[in-house]
Amino acid sequence: MHNFFEFSALISAFSWAISGAILKTIKIKNVLSFPFYEAIFSLFLLSVFVTFFYSWSSVFSQNFNSLILFAIGTGIGCVGFISYVGAIKKISIGIVFTVSASCNLLMISLLDYFLNSIIYNWLVLFGALLILISIFILNFEFISKSKQFVENFRGIFYGIIAGLLWGVATYLNDLALEGARFIDAALVRAIVWVILPAMITLVIRKKFDFIFSNKPYLIKIIFAAILATSSTLLWFISLNYTTGSLSVIFGNTSPIFALIIGYLFLKEKISIYQLFAIFVSLVGISLVIIFR
Repeated sequence: MHNFFEFSALISAFSWAISGAILKTIKIKNVLSFPFYEAIFSLFLLSVFVTFFYSWSSVFSQNFNSLILFAIGTGIGCVGFISYVGAIKKISIGIVFTVSASCNLLMISLLDYFLNSIIYNWLVLFGALLILISIFILNFEFISKSKQFVENFRGIFYGIIAGLLWGVATYLNDLALEGARFIDAALVRAIVWVILPAMITLVIRKKFDFIFSNKPYLIKIIFAAILATSSTLLWFISLNYTTGSLSVIFGNTSPIFALIIGYLFLKEKISIYQLFAIFVSLVGISLVIIFR
C-alpha cells in the first residue's frame, strides 16, 4: 500500500491527462471558468467524501500553520496557472509546457536540496532528465516551426514564472503535509481556487461561461471535475508519502499520457517523434521507480 501511495503522482498525472482531453472538446471563452467550476464541484465531492469517510469535527483541526501554508501554496499554484494561461496566449503550448515543466522540476529540486538536504541517486536524476527530454521531443515539431520561440520573450517569461511558482507551491504543500492531512490540503485548495478565479474575473471585468445552459458541456465539466479532484487527492497523497521532487517528476509525465489518450479517444495522430518521446519517458519513469 505504501508503494501505491508513492506512485499516486503517476496516477494523478494520468487522471489529469484524461481531464485535459475532455476539456479540449469544450469551447470556453474565459479560461478561468474551468478552474472555478472545477473547484466548486471539487468542494462538493470532497464534502461528500468527508461526510462518509471522515468526521467534520476533525476537518481543519490540524496545525493552524499548516493550513496557512496550504492556503499560500495553493494560492501560488493558482497564480502559476494564470501565468501559464498568459504564456499559452503568447506562444505555442508546446514551448510553454517544456519551459514550465523544466522550471518546475528545477525549482523543487533546488528547494529539496538546499532546505531539506535531499540528495538522489544519479540514476534517479538521469531518469528525471529523460522525462524532461521526452517532453522536449514531444513538442519538437511545434518548437522547430514556431518563430515566436525567438521573438516573443514575454510568453517564455510567463512560462518560466509559471514553472517556478508551481515548484514553490509544491514545496510549501509538501512542508504543510508534515502537520496536516491530505484531505485538509485538498479542501483548502478547492476553497482557494473558488475565491481567486472569482476575484480575478471581477477585477478584469469578465464573466464566467454559463455552462449550465449547455447540458453536454455540463456533463463533460462534471466528469472532468471528478477526474481533476481525484488527481488533486492523489497528488497530495503522493506528497504526503514521498518528496516534492519525486512527485513533480512523476507529475511531468502527464503530457505523455495526454498524447496516448488523444490517440485512443480523440483520434489524434502520433508522429515518429512522439513515439520516441513515449519510449524515452517510459525509460525515465522506470529508472526513477527502480532507483528512487
